[in-house]
Amino acid sequence: MEKCVRKATPADMDALLDLLLYVADCHSSQRGELFCTGRAAYTREELLHFMETGSMQIFVSADETGAVTGLILCKVQERASDKILRDCRVVWVEDMSVAASAQKEGYGKMLLDHVKEYGRSQGCSRLELNVWAFNESAHGFYIHEGMRDQRHIMEYNLSKQ
Repeated sequence: MEKCVRKATPADMDALLDLLLYVADCHSSQRGELFCTGRAAYTREELLHFMETGSMQIFVSADETGAVTGLILCKVQERASDKILRDCRVVWVEDMSVAASAQKEGYGKMLLDHVKEYGRSQGCSRLELNVWAFNESAHGFYIHEGMRDQRHIMEYNLSKQ
């Protein structure tokens, strides 16, 4: 068996939850005032709902043994009749995570490339995602993969003087 990217199945659930918890804990360790510790972005029930309805696509990367090494969750968004923005279809990456033990082995690139092709097949003109400013390694990865900054969301902490 070769490294691959495939649609997630209910049999992948434990690995999906582990990967989502891993990325959540990475976020909470950097911005604990924003992110809760020990809480993944989605529950088992929500992930099963996505799989059953297709409301969000879940793809996983797997190693030569078939073990899940990463995940990417995405959905197609359509923007129409906006006052200032052009109509378009975009594939939006909601979440992406590669296990710490599998990073720098090409799985992130495989997942992102797969979603690019998925987006093209759905008539999307762009792939978009959000990356937190503290996550410099992820930002560097996306830049390396040909993405560019589209906008910045700024914050000012009002609880400090």
